[in-house]
Amino acid sequence: MIDRMQRLSFDDLTRIHDASMNILRRTGVDFNHERIAGLFKSRGFKTDGTRVYFEETDIYNALATTVPSFTVHARNPAKNVTIGGPDGFVFVPTGGPTRIAGTDGTHRAATFADFTACCKLVQTSDQVDMGGYLMVQPTDLPGQTANLDMMLAYMTLCDKPIFGASGSGQEAADALEMAAIIFGGREKMLDMPVVTAVANTLSPLRFSKEEGDVILQMAGWRQPVVISNMILAGISGPVSLPELLALENAEILAGVATYD
Repeated sequence: MIDRMQRLSFDDLTRIHDASMNILRRTGVDFNHERIAGLFKSRGFKTDGTRVYFEETDIYNALATTVPSFTVHARNPAKNVTIGGPDGFVFVPTGGPTRIAGTDGTHRAATFADFTACCKLVQTSDQVDMGGYLMVQPTDLPGQTANLDMMLAYMTLCDKPIFGASGSGQEAADALEMAAIIFGGREKMLDMPVVTAVANTLSPLRFSKEEGDVILQMAGWRQPVVISNMILAGISGPVSLPELLALENAEILAGVATYD
């Protein structure tokens, strides 16, 4: 049996890294966000409107500020999770489904009752480490406030770490303010990660303004952000796997540098 998770060789990783650095230096990443571009420009980065260009040293300097592992604290301390390190695997449910498949093969729109059912499944599972926002997308709630209902349901039904709302900067701010009620206020959270959020890239080589707002909100509270990438080969990125990895790596590294 062939291992389908074969590790890339050092030479392979070096070539992908070098290609990513070339992309960041020559093409850059457009953040579609004047404040973010201004922050980079004030630090001496080359910019063109909202597009930012990175030198390899810029990336290394940003990575030097990171830590090899950290703890995300839960309402129940026994359920804290460690991110990073040799055993730092954290299992979470999926996010964003709008449909529910029944055991009889039927499909229907997801509801808030389905979301609360997901909360209960996460809480009682000995395999899922954390959960939160958008485990399913309730279609029976107003879109403008659905994030508040989902966060309240998760925070009251589950005592595991919180995966916060991240559809916009306002949603991220709402999740942080709600978590502050549980964990003793913003000042305490500045030294204690309790909420994670996702910021998705807008491939190729872009971030939306909304995702930039999420990064800034989380950074302001010193809470961790997952820089996620969902390039579709042949649609929003190259078909070739090495080129796809180089582009993906470049976008994620730009996001990490933004969070610095």
